[in-house]
Amino acid sequence: MESFHLTMRARDEGTRVIEVHGELDLAVAAQLADKIGAIPAPDHVVIDLAGCEFIDSTALATLLIARRDLAGAERELRLAGASGQVLRILQVAGLDHIGLLEGEEIEVS
Repeated sequence: MESFHLTMRARDEGTRVIEVHGELDLAVAAQLADKIGAIPAPDHVVIDLAGCEFIDSTALATLLIARRDLAGAERELRLAGASGQVLRILQVAGLDHIGLLEGEEIEVS
């Protein structure tokens, strides 16, 4: 199991990528919220979940709240790179149906 950490980088002008490594759960969801909140306007946000091993309901709520807050400022939040169990949880939660979960067309590397 990889220890939890977040890294942030610019993907292109106007888009920041936050890479999640390890388990995204109750114990660390506030760190993700803080990292998203630190991204300056008007940048959009992509959460790269390729290194995420697990996600729980608290983290899902954190992502939905961030999406709502960013949308209020005419900014977008997208998820990319999810696979395995994390992808399945996102799909069961319906995030693919509300436009939060992006397919392979989002390049995050």
